[in-house]
Amino acid sequence: MIRKITLSSLLMSLSYCFVYAQENAELKFKRELGFNTSFILQGIFNSNETPFSFLYKTYKRQQRATRYGLDITFNFDDNDPGNSGSYYSNTSSANIALTLGKEIQMPISSSRWIWFFGGDMIPFYQFNNADYYQNTEKYQVYESSSYGLSARPFVGIRFDINERLYLSAEASVRLTYGHQNIFNKLTNQAEPVRDTEGDNFHFALQPATGIFIFYRF
Repeated sequence: MIRKITLSSLLMSLSYCFVYAQENAELKFKRELGFNTSFILQGIFNSNETPFSFLYKTYKRQQRATRYGLDITFNFDDNDPGNSGSYYSNTSSANIALTLGKEIQMPISSSRWIWFFGGDMIPFYQFNNADYYQNTEKYQVYESSSYGLSARPFVGIRFDINERLYLSAEASVRLTYGHQNIFNKLTNQAEPVRDTEGDNFHFALQPATGIFIFYRF
């Protein structure tokens, strides 16, 4: 009995040391830089909205990454018809968000496929402005802005093209707190100005719609 216990303890210790050594082996690549390819497709189809999403990962251990990201989306739409139309508007909007998170990676049976999971914290700021015109006369001004913080647990999968390049996609759940300010001015009404603010919470499921391409170095 004593021999069996001793042998089992020895095997467990060796297994732990092997796993620990694997995780703490010298890293070949300690950094990764990637971007979301969706803005290329939107540019091809001439979308008014242009998103840029970058993600930078650092490693101190195998299959354990710290994530730093930047997301920027902006939209400018000027549909002034000149003298041919009576109603038109000029709109602009933007969203800026930072990402700080952790990622754990688990290889699948094939060496090229890896699934991963983790969580991000995302502070953000966004605004939306619009001017409305009738026969070149401005009759309404709308402005809104908000800032807040999101918590985003995620799960994803990646495919290694080669040892330096890989593609990945991830789905997530996003819980957001935001504080919003709204200014609305109607020049043709007796009370032309309405100014409000408030807090809100938002829950959203985000499917894996974007594909990131990463370079390891």
